[in-house]
Amino acid sequence: MANRRVLIITDSFPPAGGGAVQRIVGFCKYLPSLGWKPLILTLRDDLYRTYDYSLVENVKGIEVFKTFSLDVDSLKTLIFRRQKPALSKVEGTEDRSLPLQTVSRGQKSKTNPQILKLNWLKSFMDRYIFIPDPKSGWLPFAILKGIKIVRDRKPDVIFAVYPYTTSLLIGYILHKFFKIPIVLDMHDTWTLYPEWLIGVKGSSPLLKIRQRLEETMLKLIFNSSSAIITNTEYMKNMYIKRYPSINPSKYVTINNGYDPDDFVGIENENDRFKIQDSKFKIIFSGRYYRHHYPLYFLKGLNWIINKYPDIRNEISAIFMGSFGKENEYIVKKMGLEDIITIIEYLPYKENLKILSNADLFLITLIPPSDFNGYRIPSKVPEYLYLKKPILAIIPDGELKQLIEKLKAGIVVEPADIEGIGNAIYELYNRYKNNSLNVLLDEESVKKFDYKILSKKMADVLLSVIAA
Repeated sequence: MANRRVLIITDSFPPAGGGAVQRIVGFCKYLPSLGWKPLILTLRDDLYRTYDYSLVENVKGIEVFKTFSLDVDSLKTLIFRRQKPALSKVEGTEDRSLPLQTVSRGQKSKTNPQILKLNWLKSFMDRYIFIPDPKSGWLPFAILKGIKIVRDRKPDVIFAVYPYTTSLLIGYILHKFFKIPIVLDMHDTWTLYPEWLIGVKGSSPLLKIRQRLEETMLKLIFNSSSAIITNTEYMKNMYIKRYPSINPSKYVTINNGYDPDDFVGIENENDRFKIQDSKFKIIFSGRYYRHHYPLYFLKGLNWIINKYPDIRNEISAIFMGSFGKENEYIVKKMGLEDIITIIEYLPYKENLKILSNADLFLITLIPPSDFNGYRIPSKVPEYLYLKKPILAIIPDGELKQLIEKLKAGIVVEPADIEGIGNAIYELYNRYKNNSLNVLLDEESVKKFDYKILSKKMADVLLSVIAA
């Protein structure tokens, strides 16, 4: 099989951790067997905010080129160097008899005014200073390294990974300079619903200028690309509708997925990963930020517990990842510290071990539906593979259609607090009656396998060099 090369430009690659890394790891693991050799252009290891050395095994043999960056996030990481997490230790899970309060950090929450002030400052900087995004200081270093890679390794295709516009700009400049076809991997909607516009009231001349600038940038990069990969059909249709001048045949949908190899043996691990086995365990895995918001779930949980106080000691809600100080404040204000467990970021394999012990998976996406309707969070394929029911507190959109089509769980509108509470109670009763299992169509789940998704990716890459 021909040994073609693809230069992948991404701000995160193992040993970096986080949900966005899984997609690139999945492709890099299986593309070599499909005739493609990945070349990775990314940041230096010491510039990552989280580390997951368990992912390195999946990308052994991949050639990686690392550069410095002058962006604020990277500099902050260098100045306030974080302790790299030990692979074997999970905070609060060494002793199964430990009460929930020992892993909940609600007691350390800052006061609400302090949180709001910090959030305002970050939002201001994101809107008016970091243009086109907080990684813009990576651009000159990546371009210089990219020129050397192209001259030495002669890649056949450039593959630029969003959610950072800077990655797309790096790929675009290299594409223009060397006339190499470029493929874009769009994790997010960019100009369709900019992150920096969330929460803005009224209009600002500076923001209008920024929006026009980014619209121009998007059209330039999209028109120069040979293919544009989106995570969902809904997102693809949004782009086609918004930008009719861009050739719609460029768009290809390749979902996020799972790697079956990652699940081998995880249910037979040490008992220290069996969290609160005697309780009905609701688990959320991921990062809470502007589009994910636990408030509606917490309100529904609080409502049903007040209605049926006897179930309070029977339910455990576990949040793995970045929960946020403002959300800890809400938990404390509602008096739910005895029910909520917060576990900070875990290496991927350990995350899966805890997920495998869930009774119910939780997904939360907030309105507006015209934006969040396109989202299928990266954890969803893993939830489906583990064949546990899902409580989805989400607006109308592609994820709702998927869950209802597969009969994978219960979907409730975010504003329906009583509906959320009643769904928790219904699923709790199914758990008590040993009737909580879901029967998912194997072929529908298998389409999220990274072996299959990588074949689609390889076909896209081959098509652009054959054009």
